[in-house]
Amino acid sequence: AYLSADKFTTGEENWYAYTWNDKGNKWVKVENGTANDLFENVIFARLNKSAATPAWDAVWNQTEDLKTVNGGTYTITGWDNGSDGKMGGQWSQPATQGTTAATTAATTAAPTTTQDTTMSVKLDLTAVSSMSGQWRVYTWNDGEQTGRWSYIYNSRATVGDNFLLAHVKDHSSEMNWNSVDVQTVDVVSVNNATYYVLNETDGNGKYKVSTVAPTTTAATTAAPTTTEATTAATTAADGMTATLSAKAYTTGTEKWYAYTWNDKGNKWVALDNMKATGLLENVIFARVESGKQAAWDNVWNQTEDLKTVNGGTYTITGWDNGANGKMGGKWEASTVETTVAPTTAAPTTTEATTAAPTTTEATTAATTAASGKTATLSAAQYTTGDEVWYAYTWNDKDSKWVEIGANNKFTGLYDKVIFARVEKGKQANWNNVWNQTEDLTTVDGGTFQVTSWNNGNGKLGGNW
Repeated sequence: AYLSADKFTTGEENWYAYTWNDKGNKWVKVENGTANDLFENVIFARLNKSAATPAWDAVWNQTEDLKTVNGGTYTITGWDNGSDGKMGGQWSQPATQGTTAATTAATTAAPTTTQDTTMSVKLDLTAVSSMSGQWRVYTWNDGEQTGRWSYIYNSRATVGDNFLLAHVKDHSSEMNWNSVDVQTVDVVSVNNATYYVLNETDGNGKYKVSTVAPTTTAATTAAPTTTEATTAATTAADGMTATLSAKAYTTGTEKWYAYTWNDKGNKWVALDNMKATGLLENVIFARVESGKQAAWDNVWNQTEDLKTVNGGTYTITGWDNGANGKMGGKWEASTVETTVAPTTAAPTTTEATTAAPTTTEATTAATTAASGKTATLSAAQYTTGDEVWYAYTWNDKDSKWVEIGANNKFTGLYDKVIFARVEKGKQANWNNVWNQTEDLTTVDGGTFQVTSWNNGNGKLGGNW
């Protein structure tokens, strides 16, 4: 089976398939997107790269239990949109003999032999960046009756012998031909080549693709004219300053830059203490591989085109919730990064009060012990070393902060708890919180596992 998970691959992990039947089980490493010799059932799992051998203790994320589709492609569609908060996805079954995947699918002739080929290509979508929605890759090897879908990640894609790009209006759409509105021509793959999608079509209405950069975009280093309008943006010409708030998306393996431009020129500006100076009218904040030159080939993640807000702070809110799958965010009036305190926060006094309402979360697993409860936090994937984890815990009479202890345990907890990621070296208070969970009912002796940066409400997702 094939695994399509480019969008959920950061380079810090190894992908494995845990596979089993009624006679046995084993771990199979996914190599170049392929898992061989699988049994009847399979789970695709994202493991800590430093783990010596595959084991459940090293698993960061996993799919639910799946029935293996021989020759099929399983495409991961979300960090936690599957059952029980696991990675969601779907199978793309191989086409049966004598049929094609879709009327608009690849037209490159398929010879009678099959060769399993995997290549990496760079994709430049600047010329068509004004199109709302998202481009995706459909790829196939010579000799295959059908192909498989893949996301574009960091402007790169893993492809077979041939590929095309298909556009969907809604980036959350399932990867299938029913979601496609337009597509490119078929392309023969060359490993590590750069392909430019042109803003022109052939006689069949398919967008052309070239290995030569269009002359209209070369002079501006792929910085299109921004389409974002905001009343907060100043009209100052040059020398503007802005701050980037992206601590939750900074792992220490990158360097943040601002790519800034106007109608007279462009430049890269390295952020110093997350502040960029000398900015022009427009800006893109970009996460560049540490130690590499500031250039589009070295960009891991980026925002969309923005109007520079002089003296403002741009806060990153997601890895890919912006236009065209780019990092989402918003301009803030204040340069102070804050996290909203819990909706059931206890009062500043220790006297009994009704100001701390009962949390709406209910669980039969929670114990009814008054205080002195113990819980463990499982958040290795969301720990970079720049933070200290705390538990903010309270009942109807008291509240306190509890620092994480040995073996990731918290002791002395009350009935309610919020697990919070606090900037290292800072006091535990809401002004210093980078990320937090929802209000939770403490499960005495339980383990709370963090499963996502954003549960849809802007807080850390997870479950007991």
